[in-house]
Amino acid sequence: MSDSRQSPQRSFSPILALALVIVCAALAFLLFRFVFQSSNQPDQSTQFVSGAAATPVLTKQGAVTPPSTESPSETPIPAATEVVFLGTPVYVSPVPTHAAGPTARFDRVLPLEQWLTFSDEKVGYSIKYPSDWYLETASPEMRERGICCSTSIYSYDPKDPNLEALGKEGKWPSNYVAVHFAVADLRATVPSLAFEPNESMCNWVHRIRKFDETDNVVQEHEMTISNAPACFQAITAPKIRPLAVIDIRKDENIVLTIFYPYKAVGALEQSIEQMLATFEFIK
Repeated sequence: MSDSRQSPQRSFSPILALALVIVCAALAFLLFRFVFQSSNQPDQSTQFVSGAAATPVLTKQGAVTPPSTESPSETPIPAATEVVFLGTPVYVSPVPTHAAGPTARFDRVLPLEQWLTFSDEKVGYSIKYPSDWYLETASPEMRERGICCSTSIYSYDPKDPNLEALGKEGKWPSNYVAVHFAVADLRATVPSLAFEPNESMCNWVHRIRKFDETDNVVQEHEMTISNAPACFQAITAPKIRPLAVIDIRKDENIVLTIFYPYKAVGALEQSIEQMLATFEFIK
């Protein structure tokens, strides 16, 4: 008797499970349809950043009829208001854009009365440069180091974002010229950089400057700038512009190095030559 009573329950269990599956599937379909319809509501005028916390805001469904001359009783009644969850708006500051300044002219040299004067009181030198060039100085933190690029003068706006992109590709504009001034304080560096008795500047340069095998010094000579001994070198190397380097010995401790493109385009080379002619130590 007990066996005959249990057999109907075994045959009924699959039927009950199948019915529950059908009911759950129907509920899931209705839920999915509701969610899909909610996600396809018209976009709001305000844009939001994805991933922000959800905040309930009130929106109205249905078209809004513009004002008319009809009586209030004939005006359509908007649909009921419902709650829709949207992302909390997050303010994103715009990326600042730099308006590039004009590029220095390379078809003629500006008259000297239109030039500006830069004086480095810390190192003790001054130099004039055309007013349509750009001057940048290193931060005080960098200048406290033994060797740093303290001053740069550009024919092109150095903050132009297009210039940076071209530089990464090695496609510098033909009218881009930069003159850099680097200061070496030998007291803050290794002792081997100190001058030997009666040592010429070019001998000192050869002793302390290490060249790669691909570097080629195409020109070199001793010279004098502002009554100070100096060494001029023109260097060529693969993948870089020919470079002119002038090392000036101010005293037993300070060496000022000026480097710039060798044989620049057009009047830019004349501007550089006139700049160097105005260089002088002021203390």
